[in-house]
Amino acid sequence: MQDGLSKPDIVHNEADRLAALRALDLLDTQPEAMFDNLTSLAALIFSAPVALVTLIDAERQWFKSCIGTDICETPRDVAFCDHTIRQSRVLVVPDATLDPRFRDNPLVTGEPFIRFYAGAPLTSKDGHRLGSLCVLDVQPRAEFTTTERAQLQSMADAVSLAMNLRHDLNALRDVEDRLQAADERLRANEAQLSFVLEHSADLLLRISPDATITWISPSCARYGYAVEDLVGQRTNSLVHPDDRQKLAARRASRFASLQDPTGRNHEYRVMRKDGSWVWVEENPTIIRDADGQAIELVNLLRDISDRKRAESAAADIQMGMLLPREELAGLSAQVEVDAVLQPARMVGGDLYDAFMVDEDRLCFLLGDVTGKGLAASLFMALSKAIAHSLLRRAPGDLGAALSAISDELAQNNREVMTLSLLVGLLDLTTGRLELCNAGHDDPMVLTPDGQVADLKMEGGPPLCAALGYAYRAEVHELPRGAALVAVTDGVTEAQNAAGDLFGRAGARAVLTRHGVAGPLSGLMDSLVAAVRRFEAGEEPSDDLAAIAIRRP
Repeated sequence: MQDGLSKPDIVHNEADRLAALRALDLLDTQPEAMFDNLTSLAALIFSAPVALVTLIDAERQWFKSCIGTDICETPRDVAFCDHTIRQSRVLVVPDATLDPRFRDNPLVTGEPFIRFYAGAPLTSKDGHRLGSLCVLDVQPRAEFTTTERAQLQSMADAVSLAMNLRHDLNALRDVEDRLQAADERLRANEAQLSFVLEHSADLLLRISPDATITWISPSCARYGYAVEDLVGQRTNSLVHPDDRQKLAARRASRFASLQDPTGRNHEYRVMRKDGSWVWVEENPTIIRDADGQAIELVNLLRDISDRKRAESAAADIQMGMLLPREELAGLSAQVEVDAVLQPARMVGGDLYDAFMVDEDRLCFLLGDVTGKGLAASLFMALSKAIAHSLLRRAPGDLGAALSAISDELAQNNREVMTLSLLVGLLDLTTGRLELCNAGHDDPMVLTPDGQVADLKMEGGPPLCAALGYAYRAEVHELPRGAALVAVTDGVTEAQNAAGDLFGRAGARAVLTRHGVAGPLSGLMDSLVAAVRRFEAGEEPSDDLAAIAIRRP
């Protein structure tokens, strides 16, 4: 065989390859914008009358996206793309009539009279080649350059990412929908108190000011306990050691306050009788006497283990999409880049990215999706993939790129979320800095002499908030030795127990105190540490992300 793996290797791995293909649930689905946009872009870039996203099934070649033809599928034995999946590199056929593999192919001798073909393989997460992104022409071509091959492979990588991301997002949405449906069914039954007490998965407790359990619902049997095992016990004996301090501080505050607890419910781990730990979410209510004094806390605990497992899966996907800090540091010898992301929960909606457009230009972004948790993480993953793809292919006009990102996100936005996004393009040779701001906080500049100033921007609305808005890039300069620092509102809106905000003043104070000397990772770590000290043990109210860039 030519151009890649031998036929026996393909046959040997065929069952696993087909299993990976069918696991994506992509065959015979309706057209989707995320694929059609990339196929159209391939046809445009390579001036090809036909461009396809193909998947090679057991006996057929099926087109997920097609430009320039109405054909939906062909037999596999005539598919050029069947040869593409036998190799890891781009397959190029300059003139099919001169190639012994294809000259007798009915697609060459008859309609559509294929002469030129170039295809790059599409891969699953575990490396199975499932199909291709290909371009066709009815005229032979003398050459297909190394740059063109790299462009086609890069676009195929984006299609592969879209396929795998689509599957992961659908799987997580299914989990979320099942959890939501279960939660709604449970809430409908909570009106029947006897049912809740006898059969509910929730655990209801009455707790005295000294943290002693005075009553507990029979549903404690779900955790392996009888009622008599727990009445008279201190709650701390059942709480995970890592969660006890925060829980004790909240309880003392509740009994000391004249107001009932406000804000979101808290999560922590409790021990089953067999010694295993279960994540629960609490919904506390303070009971007061006639004089308004707190005499008891009634707490409803809900097992959220399924949600935590779903969040763990989402967290793996989310963090896997972000460049690790050591890879950011190695992007180019001409620039230093560092970034951090810490979700308020296990997963969240903040994102960052940085990549070299060419050897002298760095593109970077920092974003914040409305909301937290699973829904925000799904939208974050989609936003990261679309922004990276569009900015990598068209970095020259940041304003147009942001408008295109907004339009694409709007087509996959059933939760009506918005995305605050700051995008920059830095010329590492001249220091010319183009910035485009869609509803994000202005970045800050830390100069070599330790001064910190806000980089004032006109900006525009968050993406998906005002469709059709014409975003505009603003030009600045980043001198050598200076650092550009951008943060999400998880930094500026971090709160302490008194409700005070860390604010931009807090962020500027950290930058001023640390200065620009030393690695940027030290600066980022100092900023995060200062925020956490300010919160003083309070659970974060929002996701935290920051990025810093410096020209040495």
